[in-house]
Amino acid sequence: MDGMYLGMKFDNYIQGTLDFSNNEINDLTKYGIFEEKSNIRAHVTHQKVYVFKTIEVIKYLNNKSDELNLVPAYQPNYDEPTAYGYLIKPDVINDIRQLRFVSWSGWKEFDDKWSTTEKGNWAVKCITELIIKGRFPFWIEAKRNNNITIDIEGTDILIVMDQRIQVKCDYPAYRTGNLFIQTYEKNPFKLQ
Repeated sequence: MDGMYLGMKFDNYIQGTLDFSNNEINDLTKYGIFEEKSNIRAHVTHQKVYVFKTIEVIKYLNNKSDELNLVPAYQPNYDEPTAYGYLIKPDVINDIRQLRFVSWSGWKEFDDKWSTTEKGNWAVKCITELIIKGRFPFWIEAKRNNNITIDIEGTDILIVMDQRIQVKCDYPAYRTGNLFIQTYEKNPFKLQ
């Protein structure tokens, strides 16, 4: 259910905090940045992509969660919150990369009435295009090759990279200036 918060009512984007005493999250599941297995996150918004190491936001939330409020997110055609998460400014994320991608033809395709699956697929297309163009930042380990046999074959530097990327359609970020970092979700339409 990538990008589920994009179908939310924009006017309600920042209102309300999670009230655990009223059991407001009984029908929500802990699901989000703390449960995923990604190394890198890419949040796609209008003509811009925010890319960061997942662990950097986890560390930030672990240090600041007492100071932050969980906020609701909505899907189209459903009146109750379908997710909760934190709104955070991109500049608080250590080593974040902001990529302007004005030239991508997919921007004019975006429709806020799409399902969360369609929004997620659209965001993945955007990131795939950035990777193909060689513009997507990867955090990799590069070390000098000290193996004489491999060096003779023409290899001076070895690249070690086993990266998993979580892509989020975070379209409201260009209006709000905040990234939505989901921590709970509900699937009201029983979508896969």
